[in-house]
Amino acid sequence: MPISAVDVRDVADAHLAAAFLPTAKGRHITSGSNSNLIEIANILREHFGDGYPFPRRVLPKAMVWLVGPLFNKGLTREIVSKNVSIPFAVDNSKSIAELGISYRPLKTSVTDMFQQLLDNGIV
Repeated sequence: MPISAVDVRDVADAHLAAAFLPTAKGRHITSGSNSNLIEIANILREHFGDGYPFPRRVLPKAMVWLVGPLFNKGLTREIVSKNVSIPFAVDNSKSIAELGISYRPLKTSVTDMFQQLLDNGIV
């Protein structure tokens, strides 16, 4: 499933800019990357090695549709049909242009987040 990822530090910067820039108007999408869980897992495996159970493969959509609801009641067949393998991307150009946001690379955000989980003993 595609996801939009953003570093919480970039969200904080966007909130501050929206609050204090007189030129900021309306809503702004704060998304640093259009990604998916396998890309994120590959980044984490590259940085932290194979010592953690990061996923390596993508299940075919038909398999997710068939067994997904058995593992997670919220992952209904309707959700799978409407979201898995469907292209998804958000446009953050307004937040870049109007708020002056410079988004951190996905690799930085993901590795910093996982390192914080390790440092806090959560993982």
